[in-house]
Amino acid sequence: MVSLKTTVNKLSPTVNSVCKILISKLDMSPDNKDEFNSDYLVCEGEVNIDLEQVHFNTDIAFMKLLLTTKLGDSGTFRTTDLKIEFKLVDITRTASIYEISDEYKLVRAVQHKEKGSQLFKENKLEAAFHRFKTSLRYLIFLNDKTLLGADDVYTMVCNNMAMCQMKFNNHHYAIELCNKVSNIDKMNVKALYRRATCYVELKQYDKAYADLTLAQSKESNNPSVKKLMDIVKVQRKQQHEEYKSVVKKMFR
Repeated sequence: MVSLKTTVNKLSPTVNSVCKILISKLDMSPDNKDEFNSDYLVCEGEVNIDLEQVHFNTDIAFMKLLLTTKLGDSGTFRTTDLKIEFKLVDITRTASIYEISDEYKLVRAVQHKEKGSQLFKENKLEAAFHRFKTSLRYLIFLNDKTLLGADDVYTMVCNNMAMCQMKFNNHHYAIELCNKVSNIDKMNVKALYRRATCYVELKQYDKAYADLTLAQSKESNNPSVKKLMDIVKVQRKQQHEEYKSVVKKMFR
């Protein structure tokens, strides 16, 4: 829930802005304090928020409110864990994604990817996925798609996003992300292995077998691929036998 005291004809932030806000009052639920995640909304006083750098769900929700806030406005931001009263004190705008060079877009993509990887290691999966998605946005907006290193970063980001979605049990979405990798590098073992893992979860063993066969043709000694292939061979054989049994019964 949000509320604002608005002022007309004043500047509002964009996603490329750094906002200085004054938090005049902050109330946090004591029951959820240990599990609460925010890089900014943690104490009363002035705080600078780089809107492009936010990744925790609470900070993202607050960012969306700031994007509708005018310079000098005051407001209230509420979640189940938090209530703050704030004022937007200052806005500093940086160059938008349309205004920067392809080289700098690639730099920003790498920075967001690395931050996402750090968050993933900390098991902050939703925050990590948000950073990977921001990284992908910079890559999508490259004018020169053949820029040296761009494909490598793109495949790493999509692979990482797929891993996040696997953790969320969104196997169909993870497969789509692995497909993006395969469109660029059809022998990418990480993408093949992760897509095969998703196919196993969906009981699509023939597709899993095909991906793992490709993966083994490139990395024959990969232990993870071998272990999954052993499982798939058993499940695939059993599935085929069950299918044959069903077909026989149909024609009795």
